[in-house]
Order: sequence, then structure tokens, then C-alpha cells
Amino acid sequence: MGGACIRRAARYWRILVDQRIGVHPRQRARLRRAGAHKARRVGRIATYCRNFRRAETRQEGGDRYRGSSGKLHTRYGTVSNPLHAAWLTAASEAGYPQTPDVNGFRQEGFGRMDMTVAGGRRCSAANAYLRPAMQRPNLKVLTHALATRIVFGVGVPSGLEYVRGGSTHRVRVDRELILSAADQFTPAMKLSGVGAAAELRTHGIPVVHDLPGVGEKLAGSSGVLFPGGLQGADHPVFVHQSLESARSSRALAAAQRRLGASNHFETCGFIRSRPAYPIPTSSITFCPWPWRTTARPWRKSTAFKRTWARCGPKAVGGCAWHRPTPATSHASCSIT
Repeated sequence: MGGACIRRAARYWRILVDQRIGVHPRQRARLRRAGAHKARRVGRIATYCRNFRRAETRQEGGDRYRGSSGKLHTRYGTVSNPLHAAWLTAASEAGYPQTPDVNGFRQEGFGRMDMTVAGGRRCSAANAYLRPAMQRPNLKVLTHALATRIVFGVGVPSGLEYVRGGSTHRVRVDRELILSAADQFTPAMKLSGVGAAAELRTHGIPVVHDLPGVGEKLAGSSGVLFPGGLQGADHPVFVHQSLESARSSRALAAAQRRLGASNHFETCGFIRSRPAYPIPTSSITFCPWPWRTTARPWRKSTAFKRTWARCGPKAVGGCAWHRPTPATSHASCSIT
């Protein structure tokens, strides 16, 4: 459990929301001067900023853009690994600016990266919000369960089917059913009879609601991994080397506690791929950890990785079926 907080290696930044709305904090004043028709866009980004502040408790303290009393804890890494400083220095020498906070007023530039970690443990959305609420008597959480179909009554949901442990179960819905699985729930929606009527009839599914937009206009962010390495390094500046240098079990346990409290993506940068663009279009992160430990020996001990990702995806695709069966409804969905 935990959603994007789990899949994104506890990295924390707000660029996708800002880019999707099309307004960067530094653009607010310009938009206000542009006229009243821009006011709604300015109001939307202001609302998102308030929501971020409300959700966050930043270890380094809150300000106009960062929160200090929320449930989701964020913090910087220690950047004790000298490769982070070397990488930031290289960015400056290449002509890129430095920024004190990539989640603050100025996102463009290179600097330290936030992570969702508290007390040396991952602070995912589940740890921050769900687990504290699991003590309530009116809440029951089922893990290893795959929702496969919404059961409809007279135009409204009356139940939900899910597969768990190889068996299909059904729960009754008395008041409301909240769907929060985003595009991953698309196959279950279609299996429930909600989607393009022609496609549903092709697979023999009764049509409950003809809604062609289901499974369409899905956007995904593209990214590239750049592994690297150094030869001749004679001191443990790499994470893998630091663990290998701890010979005794006590030293290894201490190293794991120290190193395990960070995701090691402690520095990053946001840049514009073209000077004409008003806001950053690409994100770059750095980590002194090998991508694959099965590579050549020098890569295993002295390797690092950099990742590049596009901010604000423009590629749009759809979700089409190969074999619409409940047990493989998610796996049989392909992005075109």
C-alpha cells in the first residue's frame, strides 16, 4: 500500500502537478497582469499549493510553499556522500543555476532533493494516513486483493467483486463506492459494463453505461536511466562499497541503519530543454548506487546512476484488451 510514494522510491517533488495545470509559481504575477481570464488558472495552482502545505511536515521547517503540520513527512538526505557534491559542482560548471528548494519558489536549477522519510522509515501515503486510521472499528483493509468488477443495481453500484487467494468475493455497497485506482482500474470498469458499448459487446459484456472515454487519453511520463561508473576508486564513496567495507556484523548493521534511512536520491535538477520554454521541462536525479549488481565487477562496486524524466507528459494513449478475464484484467491491458 502507498501508491506513487512506493513506486517513485520515496522521491518527493511537485513538478507534475504544476506542469499539468500549466502555471508555475513564478508565473503567477505575470498571469494576474495578463487579465481576468487567467484568474481561474492562478486560483487552481494556489489551491494546489495550499493542499501541499496542508499535507506536509517538512523536517527543515515550513514556509510560504512548504508545510509544517501535515501527516506526510518529508526531509532532505544528509548528502554525506561526496559524489552528490561533485555532481552539483559539475552542474554549476556546466552553466546550470543552483536552487535552494526545488519544491519552493524557484524550481529550476540543481539542488537537494526531498524524500518522504520520517524517523528513518518510508513515510508513504499509507503510513501517513491509512495505517493510523486502521484502528477505527468501521474500517477494514484487505491486502493482496484485486478488484475486478463493480456490481450495479438500478443505475447505481450495489456491490464490488474482488479476487483474493484465488477465490472471488463480493461485498455489498450500501451508501457509496469510491474508486481511487486511476488508470489501473480501467479493465475492472469495462468488465463492469462501463465503457465504449461497441467494445463491450465485442467481448460479450452487458452494457451498463456507454462511456467511450474509459481507457482513453491516458498520459504517461517517459524517462531514461543512465548508468555510469568509475575505475580506480580506492575509498568507499559508493553505497555498495560502504556496505562491503563493513566487515563485522555489528558494523554492517550500523551501516544498514545509516544508509537504509535514505533513498540515496538526494540531489536533483530541473532544467529547460530549450531557452524559450518558460518553466522546466526535464528532471534529472542522481544516485551513487549501481542499477544492476550483476554487471562487471568495477560497475558493481563503483557504479552510479542518473535518471532523466520529462516533466508534464504530452504522450497520450489508450487501454485496449487482449483477453478480458477477471484474473488477468490488469495484465491484459496494453497501452497503445
